[in-house]
Amino acid sequence: MDGQISIEGLVLPSGNSIIGRWAPLLEKSKLTSIAYLGVPFGIGISFITSGYLCKYGFDNGWGSIFYLTGGFTVVWAIAWFLCVRDTPDINQWISKEELNYIKSNIQFDTTKRTAVVPWCQIAKNPPFLAILVARFCVNWVLYALVTSIPTFMKIVLRYDIQSNGAVSSLPFACQVLTGFLISQLVDFLRKKSIISTTVIRRLCSCLGFVGSGVFLIGTGFTSCEDREIAVVLLSLAFLFNGFHNAGCLVNNIDIGQKYAGTLLGLTNTLAIVPVAVSRKLTKYSRQASEYIFYTKPLLDTAEEWRHMFYVCAGVCLLGIVGYGCFASGEVQEWAKDETAMNFKKTEKNDKHVFDNTKL
Repeated sequence: MDGQISIEGLVLPSGNSIIGRWAPLLEKSKLTSIAYLGVPFGIGISFITSGYLCKYGFDNGWGSIFYLTGGFTVVWAIAWFLCVRDTPDINQWISKEELNYIKSNIQFDTTKRTAVVPWCQIAKNPPFLAILVARFCVNWVLYALVTSIPTFMKIVLRYDIQSNGAVSSLPFACQVLTGFLISQLVDFLRKKSIISTTVIRRLCSCLGFVGSGVFLIGTGFTSCEDREIAVVLLSLAFLFNGFHNAGCLVNNIDIGQKYAGTLLGLTNTLAIVPVAVSRKLTKYSRQASEYIFYTKPLLDTAEEWRHMFYVCAGVCLLGIVGYGCFASGEVQEWAKDETAMNFKKTEKNDKHVFDNTKL
């Protein structure tokens, strides 16, 4: 399992590097969001199918889960190597018009090798550090819930294993829906110059943290007697979590599209910590709640789960402060080159390029 997590850590930075070379200025939100939404979509599908496979699958049920998910991963990897190209210039499936459109809306020359990474400037850059904090908080809440929702559904809400899988997938469906819609809206607002990139990134992630924190606290006060309400509250918490797809999750491309893969690799190094310890994250949250709320150790009670949700809400508060105060949607000085200097990065000029490019 640890080896699998280590290998998966390479996927997002490499994918983000490719997005940085392909995503036009005013389509970054939607393209990045669609790519990242594969995570909650995959989790939701696995929750739905795992309950049934566990009961009716081959190899004692549990074995079929690993065989099928592993098989789909191999198929995806083959498709990736056959279809994906690093830059638009070497892709044989796009038209000349589309290639010109992409290149005219990219902030750097994709045919040139990336210069030496300015590590020191990145490390002390407030907007980058804001993304670092936000991504850590997003992953903490997400993976604390990913590993605990089925248990919460079983022990507190008392759903059986088949219903558990289906019900546990509903929050992730809400996150996918919101992430897709909000990214479309954000790019529309930026295209029309209604709101700046900095404001919209801060707004989306802060709304995501506020909504998730509030509804998680509400979930902590539910029980098996009102379990339908608990499912609705959890779904709303994940619905707001989808706002991050147009906020901090795409923000590294805003501040340094040239180094998109490197920036995500750095932020993912810290953000992946909650994923790596996801099996123990719920336990840590419960232990923290004992010190914060001065409660005695409990054993899978509604009160214990309530305290865990409090801790997650506190992590959301950290994300609001860190990201809301220091995030930026502007290209940073260390990420600019001659192409960026000549491009004149304003929302008005971005719109002009977008509107005057014909496909």
